Amino acid sequence: MDPGILMGLLKLLGLALLATGFCLAVDGRYTTPVRRLATVGAAALVLGGIGEVAFTLAPIAERLEEPLIPLMMEYVRDTRAGRLAGAPIIPALIACVVLRYTHRAHGPQPGGPGLTVVGVLLATVTLLMASGGHAGKMLGGGAVAIQALHIAAGIAWIALVLSLLPTNVRCGPLALRLQRVGNLALVLVIVIAVTGVLAAWLHGMRPEDLTSSRYGLLILLKSGLLVLALSAAAWNRFHGLRPQQVAAHGDRRLRAVVVREAAAILAILAVAAVLARTMPPGA
Repeated sequence: MDPGILMGLLKLLGLALLATGFCLAVDGRYTTPVRRLATVGAAALVLGGIGEVAFTLAPIAERLEEPLIPLMMEYVRDTRAGRLAGAPIIPALIACVVLRYTHRAHGPQPGGPGLTVVGVLLATVTLLMASGGHAGKMLGGGAVAIQALHIAAGIAWIALVLSLLPTNVRCGPLALRLQRVGNLALVLVIVIAVTGVLAAWLHGMRPEDLTSSRYGLLILLKSGLLVLALSAAAWNRFHGLRPQQVAAHGDRRLRAVVVREAAAILAILAVAAVLARTMPPGA
């Protein structure tokens, strides 16, 4: 497997975990496990960025007898990887420090300013990752904005779903939390679908490319997983949340369906990491 795919997946997972910690903190559940979750996410972003830089250094490995500083300046100047592959490292480290500082300063949950900073840093990482993908390499600003919105909506969706999984009596029953976030999740899915179609169109995808190219087949797989996740969410929304179902099964059945939805979204992240390393037919 291409090491770049593994590093890209590591960065996406790190971003998702950091966003989940942010989501839980906004909901007033900034406990020690949540802080550790955010720290793991930040560490994954850092490791993914460092690993991607390391693997992209391979082409200049045979030129190490040349002066090191000019060689590194050439790498940074002439390769997008040199400029952007390690870009998430600094924002991720800052987010980790801010979360820990606000925990100490404000007790069991971080204060508003700290969360605002972390939210801005998450948006920055998302924009930098979009700039380093196909949109930034081939299409320019408008496509980067669409790709960034696509990534942000996907990360927000999985963070929202993962934040439903912890069992904590202070959070209230899972049924109430599902009812509270259902509309937001629907908006996020619509944004994911619309920006995904726009991104495919901007990359020159044609209907026949969906079955005749690796990129198209990956899009079909990603779409199928999206439908699977939506099916789980729809089951909870239209069946599992009925009063008689909640009275009969409590949170147990709802949680099992949320776990399936989360698994499908994590699989979507894996496909997205492969897509990021696959050239579109219109390239």
